[in-house]
Amino acid sequence: MKRSRNEMDMVRAAVLAERDSVIRLYRAGWSIARLNRAHDHPGEQWMAAQLDKWHEPRGVAAGRSGGYRPRRVAGSSPSAA
Repeated sequence: MKRSRNEMDMVRAAVLAERDSVIRLYRAGWSIARLNRAHDHPGEQWMAAQLDKWHEPRGVAAGRSGGYRPRRVAGSSPSAA
């Protein structure tokens, strides 16, 4: 069953209210998928966008291999990334 816009807004508002906890879990090694499941499925892409807005580098939490790779912004050159 598909959620209403109000239901999704409420789930996402709860994530925003728990920002410090979400960041702490992400830094402890939780994946975006795991965070999404634990917070009543606000959407993995939405969760990733929030981490970007909160300036949390991707791929370095809890020593993840590969290190941080800056996200390319549409219209930017690879050297600008």
